Amino acid sequence: VAFLRPSRQLHSTPKTTADLAAISTEKGRRRLPNWWSRSLLPLAIAASATSFAFLNQSHPSISESSASDSGGITIGGKGSTEHVVKGDYKEVPKELIAELKTILEDNLTTDYDERYFHGKPQNSFHKSVNIPDVVVFPRSEEEVSKILKSCNEYKVPIVPYGGATSIEGHTLAPKGGVCIDMSFMKRVKALHVEDMDVVVEPGIGWLELNEHLEQYGLFFPLDPGPGATIGGMCATRCSGSLAVRYGTMRDNVISLKVVLPNGDVVKTASRARKSAAGYDLTRLMIGSEGTLGVITEVTLRLQKIPQHSVVAVCNFPTVKDAADVAIATMMSGIQVSRVELLDEVLIRALNMANGKNLREVPTLMFEFIGTEEYAREQTQIVQQIASKHNGSDFVFAEESEAKKELWKIRKEALWACYAMAPGHEAMTTDVCVPLSHLGELISRSKKELDASPLFAVIAHAGDGNFHTCIMFDPSNEEQRREAERLNNFMVHSALSMDGTCTGEHGVGTGKMKYLEKELGIEALQTMKRIKKALDPNDIMNPGKLIPPHGGNEEMGSLGEEAPQVAEDCMGLLQLLSNGTVLRSNSIDLITQQIPLNNHKAVLFKDSVFHKPNNLHLRLYKPVSVSATTIPVVFFFHGGGFCFGSRSWPLFHNFCLTLASSLQALVVAPDYRLAPEHRLPAAFEDAEAALLWVRDQAVSGGGDHWFEGGPGVDFDRVYVLGDSSGGNIAHHLAFRFASGTIELSPVRVRGYVLLGPFFGGEERTKSEDGPSEALLSLDLLDKFWRLSLPKGATRDHPMANPFGPTSRGLESISIEPMLVIAGGSELLKDRAKEYAYKLKKMGGKRVDYIEFENEEHGFFSKNPSSQSAEQLLRIIGDFMDTFSDIF
Repeated sequence: VAFLRPSRQLHSTPKTTADLAAISTEKGRRRLPNWWSRSLLPLAIAASATSFAFLNQSHPSISESSASDSGGITIGGKGSTEHVVKGDYKEVPKELIAELKTILEDNLTTDYDERYFHGKPQNSFHKSVNIPDVVVFPRSEEEVSKILKSCNEYKVPIVPYGGATSIEGHTLAPKGGVCIDMSFMKRVKALHVEDMDVVVEPGIGWLELNEHLEQYGLFFPLDPGPGATIGGMCATRCSGSLAVRYGTMRDNVISLKVVLPNGDVVKTASRARKSAAGYDLTRLMIGSEGTLGVITEVTLRLQKIPQHSVVAVCNFPTVKDAADVAIATMMSGIQVSRVELLDEVLIRALNMANGKNLREVPTLMFEFIGTEEYAREQTQIVQQIASKHNGSDFVFAEESEAKKELWKIRKEALWACYAMAPGHEAMTTDVCVPLSHLGELISRSKKELDASPLFAVIAHAGDGNFHTCIMFDPSNEEQRREAERLNNFMVHSALSMDGTCTGEHGVGTGKMKYLEKELGIEALQTMKRIKKALDPNDIMNPGKLIPPHGGNEEMGSLGEEAPQVAEDCMGLLQLLSNGTVLRSNSIDLITQQIPLNNHKAVLFKDSVFHKPNNLHLRLYKPVSVSATTIPVVFFFHGGGFCFGSRSWPLFHNFCLTLASSLQALVVAPDYRLAPEHRLPAAFEDAEAALLWVRDQAVSGGGDHWFEGGPGVDFDRVYVLGDSSGGNIAHHLAFRFASGTIELSPVRVRGYVLLGPFFGGEERTKSEDGPSEALLSLDLLDKFWRLSLPKGATRDHPMANPFGPTSRGLESISIEPMLVIAGGSELLKDRAKEYAYKLKKMGGKRVDYIEFENEEHGFFSKNPSSQSAEQLLRIIGDFMDTFSDIF
């Protein structure tokens, strides 16, 4: 066996692998820490080197033409931050290159540096294995039409390219192909001052456009990143800080001209301000991210330059206070043109980067527009609102240079973050929720960000949109995972509040994985049908926006999995294509005809613990004990959450042995099984079982086995979980530690995880095999597909305790925990890593035991073996040690 030193003696994180020991039952002997000595003294042992080697997924370098045989688009390490987009590469035909030269003459290039530049977004950590094969620079709509028609005939991918300021991988070229750079098409085609609209080509930047419009007293009100172009702003449905007053791109585009993949040119609407004629094709194209066509002309709604404006700044003790003021301001009816929040971390970065001396506290910035009198009146009202929410240092500016200096602070946020973390990359993300939930979302996210070791800042707009910038070292896998976890935490928090995974940044490749949860599979299938109708050859920006197969392709559907699942579950579970589930009563198929033990020293009986779900448990009580009271041991059986019962011979025999050896009342509950009842159903049932025992302690509960002699000691309760039952034990440990469930007078003293059934998208070394007698990697994956919520991956929090969306466990103090695995288990590394990571957090009494050469469930499959007997002694010592010292 191998173990982490007992938490009674080591309360700090092991700093080297010397803090770990590997022990063999066949060789040598070494001194063990005190509480293990009685268990391990009879064993022959020998030390060997042990290290926790975590697999680092290789980070593919961007290559000139690295082909992939994936057959489609995949995102590397979907649960990790390895957002390296891979696609099946096919060399662009020479005939197409010749046609493009005929169309464009000298306005194309195959220069590697130019192609590499176009294959990497400016401010995004997303990368692609492939880069474009050729970059073209059309000068007219006619040329765009010819380019698309030729590419469609050869079925060569096209990636539209604007200012490249997008941050979710929109302009990557996962399949290579043609990058169509629209920067040469930047004319103002027509300005209608009296109608307050303008017709432009897509390559013009919004800053350039506003410079042109200023002389006419007009401006275009959206203000994203400084380099953004109008075409790209349409494609990503962007907005900016002025969106709180003027809306997003969808509200400010009147009409478009779009070239479809077959070369046809479509005008989506007239120049009228409103129309009820036909489908709203303009809105269909806004936010389509280049997946349906190439925008060649945009008619924009303009606004008058405000007569007067006032910029105000106010400080707050917490981001919650600041967010509440932003919400109250919006609710007051004041037509504020901008509301921006900067947390104290961002203010600190701005001070250090720019030599400023701003107060390093959460800060709100406002802009009010209108007549001079009206703007000042709004300022005073908001000052009163701020004072009611602990606001202080309320200052405002009216002079042009002073206002520009204040807004410059916000515009420099990203560069200040880079200055604070040299050599780091920025994971810039955004979510959006209904305004009433904004304060809660920001407060919850701020708490998570502050607890993280990464440098992260907060900013937001007053329309419910919320932004963060998380800095991480791209060469540090732990930092990459932590950044992704924070990103996922905020997204899933927003979705739980009826929000969206992105308010203005768009989907690209980075946020495809959230669309099914946000929109539903029906919406994704509808999007896919539209895509198929307009782009049957899938040449337009492939691998973006719409997840393959309309959902999370890794999990598949039950119907697609049915035939193989029925075969691979060894006849115990049959999942039919119509969704019907059949379970066999022939339990000896998996128990290898293990007979039920006739254990005369232990009595057992069945009881109902949850009538609504018709759930039973089995109680085991030793006939004769020397003590006046006995502890309670919960045993949650395995079975991959899919099949199995506490009544199976191997589990039943093990519970008999537990009750006899540990001199304890053993409680073995059943739980609802997938696929009829997917997780978290089993976790809910496990909680119900412990609450049932609590009821016995509080009011006698009605079961006489908990009364009389020997008495049951509800102050000494232990939770054991085998395989998927180990996941249940993990869940209960942190659930009860959070204090959300009252168990008193029941007191759980410790948890034992026996070969826990943890999963994850990134494979561990032990999962590479060889397969065990009953388990293979493919079978484990199928169990997860059946057990997890539809559309979830193995990085779901109920599978992977340290996945990108899993809750932070650092601040939660748990009762002592013992993690045990067989040395030949496929999931050995997951158990080891689990114990190591919890131990590394500090303040948690976590130990790890590994039995050499043993497979999954060795103790229940062969309860009379030397290893099984040794396991029982170890569990007994664990219970004795932590029975009453805390």
